[in-house]
Parts: sequence; structure tokens; C-alpha cells
Amino acid sequence: MKNRTETEQRLIDAVTSVMVESGISGIGVNRVAEKAGCSKMLIYRYFGDFDGLIQRWAEDNNYWIKKVGGMDELLKNRMSLQQKRETAISVLTDQIDEIRSSAVMRELLRWQISSGNKICKKIMEKAEEQGLMLTNALAEGTSTEIDIHATIAVITSGIYYLALQADYAPVYNGVSLETEEGWSRIKKSVGELMEMIFRTELMEMIFRTMEDNNEK
Repeated sequence: MKNRTETEQRLIDAVTSVMVESGISGIGVNRVAEKAGCSKMLIYRYFGDFDGLIQRWAEDNNYWIKKVGGMDELLKNRMSLQQKRETAISVLTDQIDEIRSSAVMRELLRWQISSGNKICKKIMEKAEEQGLMLTNALAEGTSTEIDIHATIAVITSGIYYLALQADYAPVYNGVSLETEEGWSRIKKSVGELMEMIFRTELMEMIFRTMEDNNEK
């Protein structure tokens, strides 16, 4: 079992190496097997087929699939408003750091949004499922008029766009995309938006409690 696990990881790492060298279009079964130093028959044995390997590689490099997959314990329990605020800020700012630091993740994202193949569709469906689990947990029990699902959709897509844009442009709307100062401003704004959502919910909760007490 250990040898299989090691070989699977070598093959996944080989996909990354080939992608870095030649882009997504350069990834092929023979080249990946050669880079991994193993028979291509092992790809079919361990992953079902080459598409299975590419899907596993893409999942390993998708932020939402990785991030939410490690939050099982947190999502099992209903979070307090403070936990919701802290979790939302942490997840979104971590998204910024992850995609900025990973050229592979950015290239994979470009491939996903520009290709209609079945692998991309499966990855996007799984990422949507994972991300929605988290957003549902954040929205659970809230009564604020702010649409949490739509707000987080705008924020996450904006983060992706800015990170991809940063590969080609130094500035966007006056905010530097090539300096830590610029990205600190973006993180600060993300945090302020999350603070606004849950501060609004907290104030509504306080007012509801006051109204209930007055009725008594």
C-alpha cells in the first residue's frame, strides 16, 4: 500500500512538472509516465484512466476542495457569529495567499474557465459543492438582509480575477497587484466586508432580544 501511495504521488507530481514545462496542452500519458519513472500501465491501474489521474491532480490543486475538505469538524457544529466572522475572513484571505503563491493553481483555474471538457466540469462541480457547504454553514440561522451567498460569490470570483490579472498587469483600479501593500489593502477590504455582514447580524440579534424583552 505504501508503494502504491508513493507511486500515485509521483504521478501527480509528474503532471505538475510537465504542466510547468509545457503548459496544460503538453500533458500526455507517455510524458507523465516517463517523468514519474514508472510504467503508464500504473496510471490505468491506480486511477482508472489518464483522465482519472488528471482529475485527481486538479482536485489536489483546487483551493476550495482542499480547504473545505479539512473543515469537517467545524462544519458539523453550528458556529457562533464570532466563529463565522473569523472563519470567513480566514478562508477568503487564505484564498488570496494560496492562489498568489501557486502558478499551478492559476494555470489550472485558467484551464477550468476556458475549457468545457468533462474533467473541468467535474472539478468545478465538486468545488461548488464544497464551497457551498461552507457558505451554507456561514449563512445558517442568520436573518440579515445581506445576501451572504451572493456576497461571497462576488468576493471569491474577484479574488480569482485579480490574482490572474496580476500575472499580466501591475495595477487594477489604482490598487497595486505586484506589491504586498496592494494585496494587504485587498485583504483588509475583504475583512471589512465580512465584519459588516456579521456586525449587521449581531445588531439585528440584539434588537430582536430587546424587542422580545419589551414585549414581556
